[in-house]
Amino acid sequence: MTPEAHAQIDERLRVAREAAVEAGRLLAGFFRQPVKSQFKRGDSMVSEVDHAAEDLLRARIGAAFPGDSILGEEAGYQAGDSSWSWTLDPLDGTQNFLAGIPLFAVAVAVLYRHEPVVGVILDPMRGELFAAVRGRGARRDGAPLKVNSGAIGRTSLVAVRHRFLRQEADRLYELLPTRKFRSLGSMCLELAYVASGALDLVVADRPYLWDIAPGALLVEEAGGIVRNFDGGQVFPLAENPGAISDRRYRIAAGGPAAVEEILGHLRAIPL
Repeated sequence: MTPEAHAQIDERLRVAREAAVEAGRLLAGFFRQPVKSQFKRGDSMVSEVDHAAEDLLRARIGAAFPGDSILGEEAGYQAGDSSWSWTLDPLDGTQNFLAGIPLFAVAVAVLYRHEPVVGVILDPMRGELFAAVRGRGARRDGAPLKVNSGAIGRTSLVAVRHRFLRQEADRLYELLPTRKFRSLGSMCLELAYVASGALDLVVADRPYLWDIAPGALLVEEAGGIVRNFDGGQVFPLAENPGAISDRRYRIAAGGPAAVEEILGHLRAIPL
């Protein structure tokens, strides 16, 4: 990264944090209020609040950095002419939000030349803000974060995305020493909790780029790793985010020992 790019990271971090907090206030204001919603992909839901939050994020980012590209979950890809791009998940955990469960997030990532350099995840209902800058560590409300570094044990908490859990839980029960699986309904918060050490591992086989880019940076900056199921690295991307906006990922994220262990087990499961 050039010195000029380094100098521009702080301003993008500031905008990402401020925009996420503003979007979080919007979500909190609508929580447990009547909102319109509908199905989109498969059994996934989208609400008018998802759209309103993404519109807010795009407006703030576009005003500050009109040349940057933006990929959002709801409004798709907007091309720019700079080396910077953003991913937006304006309401990660829509089903929780609609059900009145206070477990959802606003998630923003900034990529420079296809690699995350800023990641921000806000839990609006707890007021917790997770943020990471490449090479500078990961923090929650200013306090440094660190992943759990040990192997998977009997008390390890493993977040397994619901589809994978339904299909492969029996085999994982046989292969892993822990029986403590979780599916929180918010991929972004699960990755943030891995970065903080609250969860030991996330295993997911269907997230999109906006689900993983902010949290992947948090995990890496907290001392962990993020890998595809084949063991390869997820970032940097081979193409610009707009060209792969529909790609579904298969990742494991956590401490190095736990990730390597789960990848070894996954090789024994026909996927």
